[in-house]
Amino acid sequence: MPPPATFQPFFTGPAERIPALCPDEDDRLRRLMRSYRGQPYCLVSKWVIVELDAEQVLIDELNRDGLQPRVLFARRVIYDSRGRFGRENYVWTTPLKCLDRCFFISQNTVYVLIGDGQRQKASPDLVNSLLAHARAANRDSQSER
Repeated sequence: MPPPATFQPFFTGPAERIPALCPDEDDRLRRLMRSYRGQPYCLVSKWVIVELDAEQVLIDELNRDGLQPRVLFARRVIYDSRGRFGRENYVWTTPLKCLDRCFFISQNTVYVLIGDGQRQKASPDLVNSLLAHARAANRDSQSER
């Protein structure tokens, strides 16, 4: 299910390009095993770190919970250690807990950022709409199997 036309500004609008944060695959895997052993992980590509253009109240609430007003959107799941996300589906995360080079760490998962990515701003309303669309698309693709 392709994204609705109303989302096109998000996908085609201005974004800051971020070169690969861990270009060396062996180093990336060593760091994953050494630093995040036992935690669920998900390898993703075609990723965007979305900075929430939110009210200060929301930002303060996230900060109180040890989180940052950023989420990750990845257009391609390569592998999910717990099988939650199908290969080739896209995924949205919960807010950022920590960014450690090529590891976007949310409350539940370590996302390994493969290849180049982007950074972009979006409103929480747009992110919620995109998230609802992503969930529906992932459900549809799983029911077709």
